[in-house]
Amino acid sequence: MALLQDNPQLTRRQLANTLGKDLRTISRAITKLQHARKLKRVGSDKTGHWEVLL
Repeated sequence: MALLQDNPQLTRRQLANTLGKDLRTISRAITKLQHARKLKRVGSDKTGHWEVLL
């Protein structure tokens, strides 16, 4: 979440590469954070950004 706070434009693939994790692992973690209402995607997958909710 700290990475997304610093750079909300990051893609799932960029997160996976930065953290050294599999893309599927990142997707599962993001889904859990979205369901817990701690992370929100604003806009489209291509031109949107992440919003970290505290």
